[in-house]
Amino acid sequence: MASTKYTSVEKVELSIPIFIHNIDQLYWFRSAMIRTLPDDKDENAKKLLSNVRFHLPYFPGKEGQSFLNVVGDGCGIANIYLVRLSQSETDKLFGVCSQQDSALWKLFSYSEKRDLKLGYEREIERKIPLLLNQIFPTDIAPFLKGRDYPLECNRVYDIRIKCGSERIRIIAENRKDRLLQRLVISFAPDPREGKEETIEILTHKSNVGWTSESLLKKIGTPLFTFASTMNAFYP
Repeated sequence: MASTKYTSVEKVELSIPIFIHNIDQLYWFRSAMIRTLPDDKDENAKKLLSNVRFHLPYFPGKEGQSFLNVVGDGCGIANIYLVRLSQSETDKLFGVCSQQDSALWKLFSYSEKRDLKLGYEREIERKIPLLLNQIFPTDIAPFLKGRDYPLECNRVYDIRIKCGSERIRIIAENRKDRLLQRLVISFAPDPREGKEETIEILTHKSNVGWTSESLLKKIGTPLFTFASTMNAFYP
């Protein structure tokens, strides 16, 4: 699978170093596709979507594999989903079997936040869960050790929503103790329009997996449940 290309990486020297990754994936992909696709907006709207997929650490016996997906079209759509895939085959390697079904939760919608009312964007948004296995993905492993990252650091991923300053920010707090690791998700509007706000803080909870306080209330009734992992996307 393709790896996400960063337009730049900046290092901030603090007691816990910060690495800032600037990502133009959504906007770059839209620009590239518009230059190659026939001029048919209705037919090509879903083909402008791309997916920056964050792989979250797997904890044997606690949950299936989890992913954080930032899906957008580089213009008016930018949604964040937490996806959990039940991986019984992986669990069998550790002699245990996951008791949780595959599921998906929408954490954020840019069009809803900005109160955009374009009908085709709302229609495409509703179809994203069923299209995940068709949307062009690039991958990031924010908690993967090695390379030039120290064991304890904060990795910041600024994903530009469109041509402008609005962005989605994902902060992976890497710690020596894996159970202290967190993923902080926020939305940063144009500085002239407001301040950055935290959307969700995902942590790993025993027997639940990657979740947040607001998601814990929804675990029993997920917004979308996959009949099989093939309906989600190919891991």
